[in-house]
Amino acid sequence: MEMVKNENQDLKKALEKLNHDTLSLIKAFKLVKEKKSLLK
Repeated sequence: MEMVKNENQDLKKALEKLNHDTLSLIKAFKLVKEKKSLLK
């Protein structure tokens, strides 16, 4: 049972990191779009 618990913790951490990375990517993408529209 202990093994499963640890795996769930790792999975949670991995998902949180993925979520964070995704948000960072979205922010970066929006910034790029804004800069491009400013350059026009």
